[in-house]
Amino acid sequence: MYCLSEDQFTPSDNEIQLYGYAHNKLYAFETININAEDALDVVSAIQWYADYIEYPEMEILPEDPRGNHEIAM
Repeated sequence: MYCLSEDQFTPSDNEIQLYGYAHNKLYAFETININAEDALDVVSAIQWYADYIEYPEMEILPEDPRGNHEIAM
């Protein structure tokens, strides 16, 4: 997990990335060695994290919502 307002993040072409906003920050979640058919497990993990940070309404997005995919510094 990366907080894109605080962490530098370069998405890997070989991994699945999902995104979500919580507490006015954008987060990127990247898999490590997960097959596309196991992506639902990743969504469940993100939903757990959203509950953990007390933001259960986090919308999980399949694309980087920043448009041009600029890297946060």
